[in-house]
Amino acid sequence: MAKKRTKTISAIPAPWLANVISLLEDGDPAKIKWSFRAESDWQQFGLKHQAYEHCLETLKSPSPVGEQIFGMVNPSDDQECETWASPCRHPFGLATWLYAKIGLHQGQLKINLFSLHIDLSGELITAIKAYLKSKK
Repeated sequence: MAKKRTKTISAIPAPWLANVISLLEDGDPAKIKWSFRAESDWQQFGLKHQAYEHCLETLKSPSPVGEQIFGMVNPSDDQECETWASPCRHPFGLATWLYAKIGLHQGQLKINLFSLHIDLSGELITAIKAYLKSKK
């Protein structure tokens, strides 16, 4: 039976951001693994390097907030990844948000791009707005 994932909304930690930003800026395909779904979903928007630029725009914003998702496992070594999901602006300027979920490998400078698709539920942006409102 699969382990139920728990989620927490908070500021994305600076060490995670620094590592993921560095890897996305570098764009080395040996260090960035895409899930099949993320790769399939992104194809409608552009090339992989454009996805990295799009994620970087969000992650480099002042005080980025996201949803920490526990229990995400790197399929290549079956190790848990420190995983954060965050909303990204739509690449075509539409009001619809994208949902990006990135996992940083424990003890390695590699990431998994688990998801990068239109935010189908809107739950993440709603939860982040509630979190930000509670901090005022």
